[in-house]
Amino acid sequence: MEFFNTTAEIKKARQGVEAALLEAYSDLTQAKMMMGPARVKAFIYASMMKNRLNIKTRLLMGVRVPVLSVE
Repeated sequence: MEFFNTTAEIKKARQGVEAALLEAYSDLTQAKMMMGPARVKAFIYASMMKNRLNIKTRLLMGVRVPVLSVE
C-alpha cells in the first residue's frame, strides 16, 4: 500500500513541478525578447537567491529511493 501512495504523491508533485517549470520557461522567454539575452543573463548572475538541496535515501519495498528537499 505504501508503494501506491508514494507513486500517487510523486505523480502529483511531478505535475506541479512541470507546471511551474513551464511557467518559468515562458517568463524567461518573454524576458529575453523584451530585454535581450545579455541583460537577462546579467540579472541572473546578480541574483543573490541561493537554495540548498538536501538528498537523502530511504527504503521502499527493499529499494533505496532518493528523498529530495530544498531549503
